[in-house]
Amino acid sequence: MKKVKKLLQYKFLAITAAIAVAVIGGGTALVLARGSNDTKSTVATDASSNNSGTSSDNGTICVTACASSSDTQQQPDTQEQQLEQQEKAAQDAYNKAQQNYQDALNNANSVGQQAQAYTPPTYTPPAVSTPTSFPLLIAEMSGPLTGTYHYAVSFVSTSGTETDLGPESLAVFTNNQEVYVSGIPSGSSTVQSVKLYRTKANASLVGPYYLVATLSNYTSFYYDSMADSSLPTWTMKYQ
Repeated sequence: MKKVKKLLQYKFLAITAAIAVAVIGGGTALVLARGSNDTKSTVATDASSNNSGTSSDNGTICVTACASSSDTQQQPDTQEQQLEQQEKAAQDAYNKAQQNYQDALNNANSVGQQAQAYTPPTYTPPAVSTPTSFPLLIAEMSGPLTGTYHYAVSFVSTSGTETDLGPESLAVFTNNQEVYVSGIPSGSSTVQSVKLYRTKANASLVGPYYLVATLSNYTSFYYDSMADSSLPTWTMKYQ
C-alpha cells in the first residue's frame, strides 16, 4: 500500500511537469529524479516527438512531453508579415518618388509659363526731326555742272530711320563748274548722318532730288562735282 501511494505521487509529479513544459513551449527536458534503493522517476520532454506518455519499467516512471509547436507555426506568419511590410515600404517609396517627379514637373511647367508670359519692353528710338534749314550754295572753279540746281538735306537717326527732306535751297547757276555747299544743317546727338540731295539741271524745285553724298553729323561743307548722269536714280525724293 505504501509502495502504491508512492507510485501515484510520482505519476502526479510527472503529469504536472509535462503540463508545465507544454505551457512554457520550450524544448528542454525536465528531469525529476528521486533516488531510492529500488525506485526512481524521470520526467522529460522531447520537442521532436510532439507527443507525451508514461512508462513503467523496473520501478522507473518516465513521462515525455513535447514542446508546443506554436513557434514553428508562428514562423511562417512572421515571414509573411515581413514580406508584406517590405512590399508596403517599397510601394510607399514608389508613390513618394512619383509625387516628387510630378511636383518637379509642375514647377518646371510653371516656370516655363511665366517665362513665356514675360514680354520684354519695346525699345523706342528717340524721334529725329526733319531739318528746318537749307544749305548755302556757291558755283566756283571748273566742273561738270551746267544749269540751275537746288539742294536739300535729310537726317538719319541712330536707328537708321531717315526723315523727309528739309526746305529746298535757293537756286545756284553754274556753267561748267562745281558747287561749294556750306552751312549744311546738323542734328542732335540722335542723328547719325546727314544726306545731301540735289536736283538735275534746270529741274523744278519740288524735285525729284537725287542723293549726292552721305555725310557725318556736324559736317559743315561739301564740294559737289558729280555729273547729272552719275546721280543714283533709286534715291529720288520729292518736296
